This record gives sequence, structure tokens and C-alpha cells, in this order.
Amino acid sequence: MRLWPTSLGAKGALFFAAVALLLFATPYSNLFFLLTSFLAVLGGIGVIGAWRNIRALGATVVTVEPAAAGDAHAATIRITTKKPHRGFAVSVLADVADATISIAEVPLATDGMVLHAELEGLARGIHRVTALRLRSRYPFGILVAERKVVVDVEVIAYPKPAPADPAHSHDRDGDGMTPPNGDEESLAGLREWRSGDSLRHVHWKATARAGTPIVKELERLGGDGIDLVLDRRVSSDELEHALAATTRQVFDASESRRGLRLRSQDADMTLDADRPHAAPLLRWLAQANALPRDASPPPIGSLHARAVTGHSARRADHV
Repeated sequence: MRLWPTSLGAKGALFFAAVALLLFATPYSNLFFLLTSFLAVLGGIGVIGAWRNIRALGATVVTVEPAAAGDAHAATIRITTKKPHRGFAVSVLADVADATISIAEVPLATDGMVLHAELEGLARGIHRVTALRLRSRYPFGILVAERKVVVDVEVIAYPKPAPADPAHSHDRDGDGMTPPNGDEESLAGLREWRSGDSLRHVHWKATARAGTPIVKELERLGGDGIDLVLDRRVSSDELEHALAATTRQVFDASESRRGLRLRSQDADMTLDADRPHAAPLLRWLAQANALPRDASPPPIGSLHARAVTGHSARRADHV
């Protein structure tokens, strides 16, 4: 915990020193004694009040959502205090990427308070929140009291997606609940009935044995999907264009519940059509870097795979 004077506090200290000097240099000692005593008591209350206001506060980072480079990240912060302590006029700041960023202002901090804040946009990459700082100038604004809480939270700033291509809007048709026509499926297992399951997936023999509805969980074997090969032996500018196009493909595939496979020099990642969780792919795209021209080529894709380099990113017919 730290305390340091504000500009108002520094001026107040100089004024106190001047009044104390006048106490001994002028015949009006009674007047200046009262003024000196008043300023000393006021300063003491300011120091004690600032220290007590912040000393029992703490904070933890609940989540920091991934966001496109340059866009704000939604963050959830939980304030903790030693009951019945409360903090007044508290600022919450975060140490991110060698900078301290203000993320929230709390007029009254109480134990268990959850703050929905925003972390300003960051450059593409994987960043870390290394500390939260709780600051306050309460009660008189003459001192800043700060409590530092060490944390370690990852912040993903993935490439800003390229604009959607209207020409491919038909690729995202459908409600995502059933596979496109022509898809083959295999039995992956059995599970209990969930709201929204189709009657055609009920396993009647297992249902009769268990006495409760049991449905078949199917795994898609093929069909309409995306197979991308990202060659990073390009300039930094060309790579940024390729990453933006690739990120758009990832989001389109996730929203339309279509399979996607991404291959590059050091990556072979897939997006499951039935469980489209894009976070691993976005994390990799956030930290992908350009490679020299003499680097190894990316893995060879399928016959229908399309390369993603420079400004181009085209959709494959099958995975």
C-alpha cells in the first residue's frame, strides 16, 4: 500500500510550512498557533482517512473476454473488503502490457461487488493483466492511497475480422440444428434426453431399458465445411490481411455450425461443427507471426483446400 500527495496536498504542505514559520516570526503567535493546529489536525485526518479507506480493499479478475485488436474487452471484476468496511471514491486500474489503464470508477465499494468494466483496445497478441490497482483520494483529495493486488489473467486480442462477403451469405443459411444435405453421420454415443432433441434421434431400446428417454449422439463425418491452409512466408502487412480473412472464416463457420480445419507452418487446428468453440483458433491467430521466405511450407491440405496468403482467402468445398 502506498500514499503520496496530490498537487493540492503539495500546495497544502507548503502553506502549512509558511504558517508554521509565521508562528515564530510574527507577534501574532496566538492566531498562527490556532491556524497551525487546525492545519495539522486536518492533515492528520486526511492521512489516516486515506489509509483506512483503502487498506481493507481487494479485487480479483473474474473474466476478460477476447476481442478484436483495437476493440474494448469486456471485463468482470469482483471487489472484496473486510466487513463491515466500505471504500469511497475508488478507481480501479489494471497493469496491462507495461501500461496502467483505468477501467472503472466506484463511488462506494462493498464486499462482493461485481463490476462490469471495459479494458481499452489492445494490439493484436496475447497480453496479460499482471496487477489491479485500487486508488482513492478520499477524504480531502490531498493524498492518493493505492493498494496493488497481483493477478495473472490472459487477454486475447485476435485479428480484426475482414468484412463479411455478401456473396457467401448463402453459405450460412439454415438454423444450425441439422447438418447440410448429404452429410454422413456416425453414432458417437448415447446420452439422456435434452430439451430441443429430435424424436428421430431417440434410441428406443436404450430408452426401454433405462426407463428414461435416451438419444443418440451423432458425429458428422463429412459434408460442407472449410479447409484452410495459411502460408505465413509473407510480409507483415500481407500476413495481417490473411489473418483478418482467416478470422472472418472462423467466425462464419462458428455461427453457421460448419466444420473448419486450419493448417499452417506450426498448426493443425479444427473447429467442430457440432461444438463450434472458436477460442483456441482465435488464440493462435492472435499470436501468429510472419516467417522468412526460406521457412518450411505449410502442411499440404486436401484436394479441396484453399490457400490463405496475402489478400486472398477462399472457401473450400469439403473438409
